[in-house]
Amino acid sequence: MRGTYAGAAPADIEKLMPHLDGGALSGVIGYYLNGLVAAHPEVKDVLDKELNPAGQALLDSTRNECVVETLLRHGGRGSSTYTRGGHPLFPDVIMGDPVTRELVAAQKIGNRTPNAPVLLTTGNNDDIVPAAGVRELAASWCGKGVAVQLSETATPTLLPGSSAGHIINAVTFAATDAYVWLHGRLTGKPAPTNCR
Repeated sequence: MRGTYAGAAPADIEKLMPHLDGGALSGVIGYYLNGLVAAHPEVKDVLDKELNPAGQALLDSTRNECVVETLLRHGGRGSSTYTRGGHPLFPDVIMGDPVTRELVAAQKIGNRTPNAPVLLTTGNNDDIVPAAGVRELAASWCGKGVAVQLSETATPTLLPGSSAGHIINAVTFAATDAYVWLHGRLTGKPAPTNCR
C-alpha cells in the first residue's frame, strides 16, 4: 500500500447518521442497516423489534436501489417515521441497543491506523458528510504518526440539503488533488502532510 485517498470519509457513523436524517439522502440509512444485517445477522432481531412496516419497507427497497432511486423514494423523510416508537434510528434506536451500539462503535474509521500516507478531502459546503468529522479523523491519524494531507475546498454552499456540495467536492477533488497526490505516491515522491 502506497497511499489512500478518502474523499469525505464517513469516519463516525454515530455522528453522520443524525446529520443525514431527514435530508435528501436520508434513505441511505437503509443501506447502512442492510449492511449491518448482512455482516451481523443478530442485528435483524433488533430491527424486527424496532422497525414499523414503513421501516421494514425501507430496508426491503434500499437493498436493491441505486442512490438516485433512494433519493427519490426516501429523501427528506425522518427516520422516526420508520420506528414503532416514533424515535429516530440514530441515536435513539441503534445507539440505544447494546448489540448495535457495539457494532457501530467498532466500525469507526479512526479506530485503526493506516500503514501508508492518506489524503483526506472535505469542505464546509459538504451537505452529506460533515467536515468536522473528517477533520477529527485527520487529527486522530496525525496523532498516531500517519502522514495525512487534509485538503479542504473553499467552494461555497450551493443548494443546501440537495447533496450538491458533496457531489461538487467529489468531482473536483478526484480530478485535481486526488490525481496529483496519488500520482506522487505511485512515483515514489515523499508524501506531503499538513499534520501539526
